[in-house]
Amino acid sequence: MSTTAQLKPTANITLPLDIVETISANLANFDLNKPLIHVETTKYGGRGYFSSVRIPANTTVLSCDSPITSAVFRQYKKDTCAYCFKCDFHKPCKVRIAETALLPSVFSAELEKNKKIANALKVSNKTAYAGLFFCSEQCRDDWAALEDPFGVLTVVLNLIDQSVPNRPKNLPNDVDDASVQRTKDDINKVYLDLAWENALSTAPATDSVSPATPSKKSKKAKLEIPYIDSAEHDNARIVAGIVVKTYVLAQLKAHENELDDNARSILAAYADDFETFDDLQSNEQQLIQSFPALLDSHITVYKFLAAVFDRTPFASYLTPSLFRQVLGKEAGNAFGIWQYPVFIESECLGSSIYPAPSFFNHACEHNIEKRRKGRKMEFVTTQDIDADQELYISYGMFEDLEVHERQKMLFEQWHFKCGCPKCERQLKETA
Repeated sequence: MSTTAQLKPTANITLPLDIVETISANLANFDLNKPLIHVETTKYGGRGYFSSVRIPANTTVLSCDSPITSAVFRQYKKDTCAYCFKCDFHKPCKVRIAETALLPSVFSAELEKNKKIANALKVSNKTAYAGLFFCSEQCRDDWAALEDPFGVLTVVLNLIDQSVPNRPKNLPNDVDDASVQRTKDDINKVYLDLAWENALSTAPATDSVSPATPSKKSKKAKLEIPYIDSAEHDNARIVAGIVVKTYVLAQLKAHENELDDNARSILAAYADDFETFDDLQSNEQQLIQSFPALLDSHITVYKFLAAVFDRTPFASYLTPSLFRQVLGKEAGNAFGIWQYPVFIESECLGSSIYPAPSFFNHACEHNIEKRRKGRKMEFVTTQDIDADQELYISYGMFEDLEVHERQKMLFEQWHFKCGCPKCERQLKETA
């Protein structure tokens, strides 16, 4: 018998009233006291979602209101709403954040005293604050209330945008990276750890986290801010979302006795998300094996963020370990933000991480359909599912491709060899 994984309770989904009524009407013997799905070890290793009971078709088994972090790609930011992800290339988003402030909280006073943070609070008329565009004032207000309840994330994103240097005139077009010459077998965890250690040997970064604000009287030299390109800028924003929530979570925990009910609910939600996020598998090694040049790119992004956060309270929360975990987990667990409706020519507008849904594995004949409604992701059964059956989603539009082409694309993009029943059957047929 498979061993059930010890995962946080939110992996066991309780039933909304409308689903209860639907199931009750279609399945008289359904046990409403049992969760619909749970996480357990799969027969091929790793973990996945399994049905706890028999589930009718068209049942929502998991629903997530928002990702733990996300970024609309820089090239699409004017066309895509930063909150609901709506995109219309014929009608760019024009609503921006008109003014900003750190909302009153147990830690806002500390941030407002910081010179870098104070500068980041300033609104420029030349560009959208924090690089955020919205399709409506309602989406803008929802972003502020639900995604950035203390006003910290927008300030940090604006600080990042303010800090990107102009492209150097002599920037080489070709990557001269020794890691590119390495074979797949050479790039293992020891190699990656050593590469990071060598690259940061002169940097003041550490994996110890202290909430103390760097002293204004510190005599250490300012860190040089390296140039980053658009893709690296996107990665910086993905990591920044986690750094901000790590900082906020630590501050809320430190002042737990002073929190009102709203802040306590945010503390619980953040802690819940991070518990599941910590359980996700990092695909850093597989990613760098497939794209060796990304190693230097990731190190550059880390150095960029370290310089941007230098002399701010966020500096001690950005560690090499956290940075590598975020991009390593994003590589294997990200949900693309796709232009809707999704068809073969749809654009991928950005990247997001929803921790709980990341335990759905892929199958080329899936039984769960993922549906995005704004920021919300829902996972709905496409057929009746028996108890103790594994639940699969599709990682992309691969179903109609020839099996070898399908396997190649899945390996290149998600770093695994698909062994789903459809692939096994078709590989035998073509052998």
